[in-house]
Amino acid sequence: MIQSFNQYDDHFNYSDEPEPWKKISEKGDLKVYKRTRPGTNLKEVRIDYVFHVNAKKLLDELDDAGNYTEWIYKCGEAKVISKPAKNEIIYYTLANVPSPIWDRDIVAHSVYQYFPEEKIHYYESSVPENDEELEPVRKKVVRVKDYGATWTIKEVEENKIETINTIYMDPGGSIPNWLANMTISKGPIKSMKALEKRLMNNVEE
Repeated sequence: MIQSFNQYDDHFNYSDEPEPWKKISEKGDLKVYKRTRPGTNLKEVRIDYVFHVNAKKLLDELDDAGNYTEWIYKCGEAKVISKPAKNEIIYYTLANVPSPIWDRDIVAHSVYQYFPEEKIHYYESSVPENDEELEPVRKKVVRVKDYGATWTIKEVEENKIETINTIYMDPGGSIPNWLANMTISKGPIKSMKALEKRLMNNVEE
């Protein structure tokens, strides 16, 4: 996998030095890591995965926020709010949560960079300060205020890319930590497999 991972990741704002990633599972090309976010009881997750498609197909999927419902775990609604620049996108997602807990939604600002010498594509997403102006808070929906995600995509061959996806989210409200941690552990893995299926179906088409 990508050896220069730390060069592009760990851009989140930590109050203290984060602990090393701990591998919790490995199955073929899929490797899952966790660590506790400094100052909290919540987990961050990192997933390393190899896709056998060209980089553009994955980049197109990440840019197409309106179709996130097709592969992101429990995503019930998604849309593009605006595109401030060629390499930026502001989007909205709503996650369906089992009753009686209220659904969660996120307004995220995603910034894209490309490092041609290493053939690495990098996305970093976070919640903008004016999220409520961009998308009003709905009734019986909790707005997530503390969220971060990154994608590091390394072109290895014409139809092979190595990826690292990291995610952190404080769901806020009255949701137990065990449920938040279970969601962040289970959700990204299911999302990754659904994304792979979608990419491979597009290749066949």
